[in-house]
Parts: sequence; C-alpha cells; structure tokens
Amino acid sequence: MSGTVTTIDTPLVGTAGSQNREQVGAPGTVGQSVAESATPFSNENFSSIPAGSTLEPQATGGAGGAGSNGSEGANGVGTTVYDANFDATTTYTQGGNGGPGGNGADGGAATIQMANDSVGAVGATYIGGIELNAYTAGGAGGDGATGGAGGSGGGNSYNYGTNPNNGDPTNDISEGAAGGAGGSG
Repeated sequence: MSGTVTTIDTPLVGTAGSQNREQVGAPGTVGQSVAESATPFSNENFSSIPAGSTLEPQATGGAGGAGSNGSEGANGVGTTVYDANFDATTTYTQGGNGGPGGNGADGGAATIQMANDSVGAVGATYIGGIELNAYTAGGAGGDGATGGAGGSGGGNSYNYGTNPNNGDPTNDISEGAAGGAGGSG
C-alpha cells in the first residue's frame, strides 16, 4: 500500500498558460485545471496503511499566462505650408495613443475528490486512524501587460531664416502638440 501513499502524496500541478508574443495586446492563455478523483483517491480501501499515517494530497491549478504589450502610438507630424508671399504656416498633429496591453489569463482550477473510500472491513476491528490533510489552490492569474507608449507630438519648428519676399529676418519657434497617452495594461 506504500505505492498508494506515494501516489496520493505526490503533488499535482497544472501546466501554466502562455503569453502570445506574436500578437500585440493579446490576452494570455488560461492555466490548466487539475483534478484528482481516480483510484487511489476514490474507491480505495486504506486498511493496509499503518495506523497514525498522514495522507497529504495536493493539487494546484496552472498559472494564467501574461498578456502581451500594447502597440505604440503613431508619432505626430508637423506640416509647413508657404503662401504666395513665402509666409510659413505650420500645423501639428498630436501623437496617437498607445494600444492597451493584453489581459492576464485566469489560473486553472484545482480539485481533490475522495469518494467511496474505506478503512477496515465490516465486523473487523481497526485500531487507530489515518489523518488526511488535503490542500488545493487555484492557479494564480496572469499579469496584465503594459500599454504601448503614446506617440510623440508633432516636431518642433525652429525657423531662423530670412523671408525671401522682403529680406526680413525670421525667428519663429513653434511647438507640436503633446503625445498621446500610453495604453492601459
């Protein structure tokens, strides 16, 4: 019966989920659920296990996979247009928001089911007892990923030239719009 004790006392752990590294912002995959219910966990006679023994079955679900990082936002653009008098007008677009990071996946469930077990036989004396310390834990959820960085604002324009129409010096300094926000994890 020592094989039974070894089998019952051997921890069962589910396989961890994975991270989808090929798809930006993708969620992780779910951890494997585990269950112990077959013989020797159920339908077993524990009479040959020495009295005072302790059985310690353990089951832990697989951890959930982490999400993938979000996409980066597009950078802003500065555009300069000259009119007929060679006066410049510069417009700027704001950088785009970063994409959201993928969600972490659920951890797997863990179950230990011990049913229809017995110790001893009808009419026979069994002195002592067997202690049972069962432990189950669901797998940890996966980590959410970092959102993508926001794009930069439109480029700065520093114009230290000379107006070709009238020869006047120019000293224009313009700023682009702020970059977009990073995505959420």
